[in-house]
Amino acid sequence: MKQLIHSEFKRYFSKKSWLGVLGSIPFMIALMASQSLKANQIVTLDRVASFNTFALYTPLHKIFTFYLFAVVILLVVTTIASEYEKSEIRMVLIRGYSTRQVFFVKLMMIVLALFIFIVGYVACSYLVASVIFEHQSVISSFLSFDDLTSVQVFLMTLKYYGLLFLILAVFAMVIAFFAMFTKSVISTTVIGLLIVVASFGFYMVTQLVGRYISGIDINQLNLLALPLMQLKGAYQIVAGHTTSLHQSLTILGSYFILFMGSSYYLTGRQDQFI
Repeated sequence: MKQLIHSEFKRYFSKKSWLGVLGSIPFMIALMASQSLKANQIVTLDRVASFNTFALYTPLHKIFTFYLFAVVILLVVTTIASEYEKSEIRMVLIRGYSTRQVFFVKLMMIVLALFIFIVGYVACSYLVASVIFEHQSVISSFLSFDDLTSVQVFLMTLKYYGLLFLILAVFAMVIAFFAMFTKSVISTTVIGLLIVVASFGFYMVTQLVGRYISGIDINQLNLLALPLMQLKGAYQIVAGHTTSLHQSLTILGSYFILFMGSSYYLTGRQDQFI
């Protein structure tokens, strides 16, 4: 098993798709910095973005949400879906490993890649922000009624990206299941993109329904969609809403059990995939 993990690690992190994901980070940060500079020119009362808040505020952009989930889809498609489609996984199975072992090691590599990706994004964000934006000792934020110190904002940023990692890791498990089930690059990509687009459609529907039906907590309902959990729910948690934290962890746990359990069952049926 250790040999399999070592082999997949070397193979995975030398892929062009992974290098492309890392290379996309500076471009996304440049785009977010451009948007933040424009926002700073419009809002004069309090700076929208500063050195302290840049990494924390950029995920508010919907384009950033699409970027994050597109990265997950790309990592899963190039790691699992393409190898099932091209039957490359047979070469690994010949070495005496089970489909289940191979699948979960590949999923482990994806989750590790997401962790490295997030750490790299946060580090680059602070690096760029140190050059472009001003430093603040006292910060006003929509996440708190009181002014915050730079340390408090930094801890909020770490908390947000920790939650983001959990959300993206669970989303990767969902897409990995469909990649294994369909054994198709195109089908997996389409399903992944449909989930993201449908999440925003779900948000529009809940906003419309919420106007006419009382007693429904729209914010909590939106947590069911992982992209909305990243865009809306994570900020509620960072702001200290314990109810959102408990519900988000429950939803993430449910997705984890459902799709990891299904993957565990299906990978046990080796003949279906060989």
